[in-house]
Amino acid sequence: MRCAAIILVLGLGGSAPFFASTPIPYAGHCLVLDRVAAAASDPRTRSFAIDSLEKIALGRVASVSAELEAALGEKAGVFQAKGYTDPPARACAVRSIGRTALDEAVDFLAKLTPADVGPDPSGAVWSAAQIALQDAQFRKITDPYMKTKFLEGILAGTRDGRGPVPAWAVDELCERGAQKSLPLIQSSIRHMWSGQYGEDEIEFCEARIRVIMSNPDRVKALASVLAVGDDAANTRLVTWAVNGLNSMKIPTADAEVDRFAREIDRLPEGSPAKDRLGIYRMEIRYLQAERVQ
Repeated sequence: MRCAAIILVLGLGGSAPFFASTPIPYAGHCLVLDRVAAAASDPRTRSFAIDSLEKIALGRVASVSAELEAALGEKAGVFQAKGYTDPPARACAVRSIGRTALDEAVDFLAKLTPADVGPDPSGAVWSAAQIALQDAQFRKITDPYMKTKFLEGILAGTRDGRGPVPAWAVDELCERGAQKSLPLIQSSIRHMWSGQYGEDEIEFCEARIRVIMSNPDRVKALASVLAVGDDAANTRLVTWAVNGLNSMKIPTADAEVDRFAREIDRLPEGSPAKDRLGIYRMEIRYLQAERVQ
């Protein structure tokens, strides 16, 4: 899952119920679950990681033993902390299972039912489960063209264009810079949201596609959005770029986020630009702190 540290309303890729940035109280939980999902890539810890994520996803945190925690390199009792039985954290666990793209993950998600999920008043966990299954299957596809066709197939095969999975597919197409898919994206968004809200979502998607297509190097493309002058992009696009760079977890992307922070620091105190960009400086400090954990 994109465990965004910057908690702003983003719309597609952020504000829709299916993509809402992790609420601040659960950001730490999701970071831990991301770590567990990463452990699934190691054959030595794969079964421990999947077992733990499945138990947390199903609300059975109490059955995650100290032995499991130790096998994953986590502190004893970490999953017994407050919040891991709450829907936002459980939704993170479900999405983490999907991101592993393992056969056992697909099998678990394909068999999962609303009854298995249990109490889920907000629908967050079940929505996450529906997306996670498609995400796991999507990640198994290696050919870029077939990845795009997979996402387009979801939109073309959806009766009314609504629901968590079509919204996820639209977001993925926007993130991939799928310019040729724009007519299908536009049609799908208008089915999901009518009026100005829908048009704003289309504009945000088109803006992301333009940025991604501006440079084959995704780091440089996203970094082009991070400016402090009069030509600075709108808040929503800047938030998207910062989160996108942070999620790469590579030195060149981190360096661009740090460069943006320094440029904000150099702005005159009390200036409109510094007031407008202050939220990014605060959140970038959070991102920088995460790197050393």
